[in-house]
Amino acid sequence: MKKTFILFAISLFVISTASAKIKFSAAPEISLLNGETEYELDINFSYIDTSVSPNVGVTYRLTSLLEFPLDVVVGGFTFQLAPEEDLSKWTIHGGVFTSFTDPGGKMFDTDWEGASPYYDYTKWSYTESDAEMSMTLLDLDFTFRLAQNEKVTLSALLGGRYQKIKQDVIGLGGWQIAYDDTLYYSNPNNLITINEENYKNMRVGYYEVTYKHFKFGLLTEYRFSPKLTGKLKTVFSPLRFDDYDDHILRFKESTADGDGNSFIGDFQLRYNINRADIKDKLFVELGASFVKLKATGPQTQSWYGDDGATPEDDTGEMISGIPHTVRSTQTKINFRLGLYF
Repeated sequence: MKKTFILFAISLFVISTASAKIKFSAAPEISLLNGETEYELDINFSYIDTSVSPNVGVTYRLTSLLEFPLDVVVGGFTFQLAPEEDLSKWTIHGGVFTSFTDPGGKMFDTDWEGASPYYDYTKWSYTESDAEMSMTLLDLDFTFRLAQNEKVTLSALLGGRYQKIKQDVIGLGGWQIAYDDTLYYSNPNNLITINEENYKNMRVGYYEVTYKHFKFGLLTEYRFSPKLTGKLKTVFSPLRFDDYDDHILRFKESTADGDGNSFIGDFQLRYNINRADIKDKLFVELGASFVKLKATGPQTQSWYGDDGATPEDDTGEMISGIPHTVRSTQTKINFRLGLYF
């Protein structure tokens, strides 16, 4: 995917420079990212219990929800190419970003299970952990003008977005209700408290997810004054994802991939600091972006060791086709200081 971005950018640059003198701008960026990523397994099916008489129809449901924080400081570099004689005719805009800090929030792991009419759908496990995070984000847009008047320019937008997030899960604390012989989670004496001190600073899990977006949408530019311009991107984006989960405490690996969609909104307010007659212009840019995505695909779980949560030896076992959903909401506030060349 990274090679695709590079080749796409080079191709557009070569095509554009063949017919026009190019204006180039570059800007380092510092930003605050906030949001979360949710990984949800939701298994729901019915069966007939023939071990009792009369036979009983059972509706079974098992849900597992992981919620990862994304509140980190992000830094990077943005650039833009445009024809010097008409800066809004078309543009190539890109950015490369990485995270600088770990999230301040907790990772939550919650499980529910039910088998009606034997026992109710019950929240039987809840744990919290710290998270260490690294992120790589590549973004590339190509716009071409559709319409323009004195104040407003409307352009079509095509592009791509690549994001990889890696998170180590550190420590563990919370509670569980033991599954008793009567097939109920209702006995309060079976509540097990997980002592955080037993897992302090221990790496208990690892998660990795990659999103590959194909973007298409609109760019609306409004000129408040010769020095002040606002740009709004509204983008719909189909995407592919793949993720990996190493549940270290249970000696279990999970992998999944699938398809989904996202909405991306981005607003930037640019102020040109220099006088209009100065060729190389310094500018500052303040902005905010919003990404909301949802994707689904089957998950496969495999055990590379004996899972202590079950009585049998799970080593070598594999389960596939598990319904798996990924959801993420990401809000970013950015500041840029850049220069036209």
